[in-house]
Amino acid sequence: MSTERAIEIVGVTKVFGEAAVVDDLDLTIGEGEFFSLLGPSGCGKTTTLRMVAGFERPTKGSILLGGTDITRMPPAKRPLNMVFQDYALFPHLTVAENVAFGLKVKRLGRDERVERVTSALGQMRLTGLAERRPTQLSGGQRQRVALARALVNRPHALLLDEPLGALDLKLRKEMQAELKEVHRATGTTFLYVTHDQEEALTMSDRIAVMRDGKVEQLADPRTLYEKPTTAFVAGFIGTSNLIVLEQPMTVDSLLVLDLGGGQRMTADATDAAPAGNVQITVRPERIALHTDLEASVPETHSKVIGRVVDVVYVGSTTHVTAGLPTGEQLVIHQLSDNPVLREIARDSDVLLSWAPSGAHVISTAKD
Repeated sequence: MSTERAIEIVGVTKVFGEAAVVDDLDLTIGEGEFFSLLGPSGCGKTTTLRMVAGFERPTKGSILLGGTDITRMPPAKRPLNMVFQDYALFPHLTVAENVAFGLKVKRLGRDERVERVTSALGQMRLTGLAERRPTQLSGGQRQRVALARALVNRPHALLLDEPLGALDLKLRKEMQAELKEVHRATGTTFLYVTHDQEEALTMSDRIAVMRDGKVEQLADPRTLYEKPTTAFVAGFIGTSNLIVLEQPMTVDSLLVLDLGGGQRMTADATDAAPAGNVQITVRPERIALHTDLEASVPETHSKVIGRVVDVVYVGSTTHVTAGLPTGEQLVIHQLSDNPVLREIARDSDVLLSWAPSGAHVISTAKD
């Protein structure tokens, strides 16, 4: 991340009626960073974006752009551009005219307008579509026009409000790659809002996971996925198995819950070894599946017998759900070509195991 600060949100609160939609929010976004606000509907992410854009004014706090306080600056005066989910293109204008619209408002000379528009169309692979109307374009092409129109103004930062939400899954994945490439090519700061965790993980340098107007966790994608700090983040970012270890022992930097009969659950306690009940998270792909209930498992690994509840084929992977003696259910992801899956059926017993490094300690759980 750049040490230069592109956008700073300092102690910002936004109240509608008696409800604080954004609550004392502090964020610093680096110059040239791809930064995402991620969270469920109503968490405050879009309101935050609208306050940066100037469409909403904070109840308290301040917003800085490149070190300049823009909290009370009108939207039109801010060196920012915003891309919306519905594209907001002018249907009566051609692609080139849509892209040039902001430059005409700024009264740039014709030669510079033509140069900038030509460059933007080329960058977004729209050169051959310059004279078409929006109704003659596909959804992906319209999205690229909206991006070209925003970037042609050379904004200090680009604000994107769920811009891929209206696209089908295949096109959305293609546009994710294109957006990331545009970000690399332009070096523009991107502030991106989405509720799609896979989208955020795919594109972002850092992600702020929001909940009830606050940041639940702020980190790079890998850290958020592998080391969530709360149960909410663990559950929101991908699929996670949350397990409570009741009064585990600490043995050589491991948390160990002895279930009896040679069964146990373990977790790495290098970062923290809290007393009392402990909540851990185990990702589905970290769990090994054995039909041999006596299979050899390293002494440090978890080893527990589960009863298969469900087996769901989802293409390249198969998701197995198994109930534990502790009453919890685990989801296990296996590649669908794994031969062991042929021997598994509902109500059959399986041996589940995982390395201590595959179990992340979230917190001390309440009794």
